[in-house]
Amino acid sequence: MAGKAKRIQFWQEIALALAIKGLVLAVIWSVWFSAPEDAVLNDQKAAARIFPGNK
Repeated sequence: MAGKAKRIQFWQEIALALAIKGLVLAVIWSVWFSAPEDAVLNDQKAAARIFPGNK
């Protein structure tokens, strides 16, 4: 029985690690990829970013 209890604990650890990784990926996506900048970036803003000294 000790071997079966250890096996269940091992799968619980794997499930917990996968859940944490999924949560981390969701946070990364929401911070960096959820609102693409090109939706609010027009040609004037793009030119200002490429050539910051020119107006």
